[in-house]
Amino acid sequence: MKLQTEIDCWVSHTGFFVYDAIVQWRDHIYKADLYRCSKANYLRGMLRLIECGIVDIRTKLSDLNDGWLTKTKAKIDSKKHWSISTKINRKNFLNSFQKFIKTALDTTVEPYPRHPNPEQIKYILSSVQEISLAKDLSPTELCNAMLELNERDAFVIWLMILTGQSVEKILDVRKEHLRYQKDGDDHTEFSVGGYLDFEGGSSYHVPGHLMDKIQCICKNTKTYLFETRQGKRIRRTQVMRNLKHAGYDIGLTFDLTPGILHGFVCGYMSTNNAIPVV
Repeated sequence: MKLQTEIDCWVSHTGFFVYDAIVQWRDHIYKADLYRCSKANYLRGMLRLIECGIVDIRTKLSDLNDGWLTKTKAKIDSKKHWSISTKINRKNFLNSFQKFIKTALDTTVEPYPRHPNPEQIKYILSSVQEISLAKDLSPTELCNAMLELNERDAFVIWLMILTGQSVEKILDVRKEHLRYQKDGDDHTEFSVGGYLDFEGGSSYHVPGHLMDKIQCICKNTKTYLFETRQGKRIRRTQVMRNLKHAGYDIGLTFDLTPGILHGFVCGYMSTNNAIPVV
């Protein structure tokens, strides 16, 4: 049976892309009976193939015809600066990925509606194993649990989920980085939304009702969006403590850290997922 026919059988949903398979393959590698260093080598090898353009995460799985594997391996062979052993290893990673698609890919899940950017891909394939434990995490339940503990920290976590940025980048946001969207020329008590800007030019839309709540939280801060009562930038320590507590409150059996949450957002959420209303 040709590879194209096999792929048609394995992947009935036309919305699946290589990225969907990579996230599942990563989780499969984490659970495999391999040394930790071997797991890291598999993930780094796949990351390198993506960074070099040899594997395109935007390729539809239904487009993996019988020549895809041959052509992809030929691209590996064309890398003159790679040693023979490196080429063999990366072909083995590719074989592992192809075998996983054929035998273990779960097509009952919903495909991801968006593809991650390069930095997120790097994080997904370089992240800690515990991230896979958080794949069934409910952002709504988490944010509600955080609200019970600390409203300010709840919005730090909410912005992590909304933007996909790390906790440090959220805590580094200054007040001027939050831009309000005005409703015409009239000044109204409530905003109709706004944008949160980050270094590098990335900008994220913030819905109006959430913008209002964030504005209330930071109305007395001087420099940063989130500050202590003494006017200092919040350290990640308290956020980490409350996040861990909230994780256990919603039934998690491991310490939920900002790093694990960041990996969950990058690996399992999309920018057009419903964001929890807190």
